[in-house]
Amino acid sequence: MTVSIGSMREQITIQSLGTTRDTGGGISSNYSDSQTIQASIKPLNGKEVYKQGKLQDHVTHEIMIRFNSSVTAKNRIKLGSRFFNIRSVINVDERSRYMKILAEEGVAT
Repeated sequence: MTVSIGSMREQITIQSLGTTRDTGGGISSNYSDSQTIQASIKPLNGKEVYKQGKLQDHVTHEIMIRFNSSVTAKNRIKLGSRFFNIRSVINVDERSRYMKILAEEGVAT
């Protein structure tokens, strides 16, 4: 698979899930920015699902980045005000040069 660095025009932020304790002793989870990198984003398909009385959109994207071993399916991606939940991370051609991320937009984590 050939990947062009010039096609990586989007600046995305990788977010990591963390937990914090509140004053009542409870634990809350939240995402925080961990790193900003260049990527190419391509929509693959979309669907609408009627769930819990509401119409919800699900769009699947392919996101290409340079190889980064710290990016896993436990992270999520932020692009402006949009969020993408990572479903899988693939080491392209097993050469540790590029990663293909399959992510879903519009789905709660």
